Amino acid sequence: MLAQLSRLEFSDQVWWFTVRTTGIVSMFTLAAMLITGMLTSSRLLGRKPSYPWLEDLHKFLSSTTLALLIAHLLGLYLDDFVAFSELQTLAPFLADFEDSFLSEEVIWLTLGSIAFWLAILVDLSSRIKRKLPKKLWHSIHLSAFAIFILGGLHAWNLGSDVDNRFLLVAAGGVATVVVMVLTGRLRQKFAG
Repeated sequence: MLAQLSRLEFSDQVWWFTVRTTGIVSMFTLAAMLITGMLTSSRLLGRKPSYPWLEDLHKFLSSTTLALLIAHLLGLYLDDFVAFSELQTLAPFLADFEDSFLSEEVIWLTLGSIAFWLAILVDLSSRIKRKLPKKLWHSIHLSAFAIFILGGLHAWNLGSDVDNRFLLVAAGGVATVVVMVLTGRLRQKFAG
């Protein structure tokens, strides 16, 4: 069976499709993670909601998003057309590109890179939550909103599917739901 698999030919764009797919899906799982996180930490679903399955879903979406982001970077690194080095993949603002350092593409790549490293920080802090002061953990955890914004800017300015109307409508709809739930959460917080 392995011999048969080794003879399969993949498209020369398999890694590019991996980059595109994981980038798109990670934005949707990130949005769902934000929504479930806000629902579990608020009274939007009732006085004191206790939905263990919702917390589990939030954690699952968080892990899934991080795995997709890692696959996104791995696909970028393995793609022959783009030919990014390790440094360009993980820290584009430190990399030596042929174009000027402050080229527009490097800025958008850097925003994506910052979003990735913030996602790592949020994930790690969640794993050691009990060892951190609550305010510190909460501050780190709130950077998930920055991940969503930075990732969105990265996708909007570099994504090759930005002209896809279906994707634009879906992304706009999901972003609207995130904003609506966030607005409800903030109203609740400041109302007392």
